[in-house]
Amino acid sequence: MMRVDFYIVNGEQEHDREIFACRLAEKAYKQGYRVVLRSIDEAQAYALDNLLWTFNSDSFVPHSCDKHDADSPIRVEHDLSTDTQYDVLINLNEKAAIELTSFSRIAEIVNQDPSRRTLARQRYTQYRENGLEVSSHHVNK
Repeated sequence: MMRVDFYIVNGEQEHDREIFACRLAEKAYKQGYRVVLRSIDEAQAYALDNLLWTFNSDSFVPHSCDKHDADSPIRVEHDLSTDTQYDVLINLNEKAAIELTSFSRIAEIVNQDPSRRTLARQRYTQYRENGLEVSSHHVNK
C-alpha cells in the first residue's frame, strides 16, 4: 500500500519547502530509492534543479530535469506522468498525487504559509478518503 507522509517545516517561505525537499531527495537517493521531485511549475523545477547543486556543499545529488531521462536517480518535473518507474514522489505541487499509484511513497512538503497549509489539509483529506495510509511529521530546519 502506498504511504503518504506530510512533512511540516518551519518558515513561511517557499524556499523553506524547497530546501527540505532537496534534503529529503538526497536522503532517499542515499538509501537507494529513485525519486521524482514534483514542482508547482516549470520555474520552480528549474529553481530546484539549481538548488540540488548548491543546497549542500558536501554532497553530490545526481538529478535531471529531462522527463525522458529514465536513468537519472532523481528527476525534477512539474508535469508528472503516470508511467514513472520511480519509488518516491516528493510533492511540492498543489495537487494530490492519488492517481500515481506506481510510487510506494509520497512525501508532501508543507510550510507555515496559511494558504499552503489549507491546500495541504485538502490533499490530506483526499489521500485518507482514498484509503491511503497518511501520517504527518513536524520538522525543524
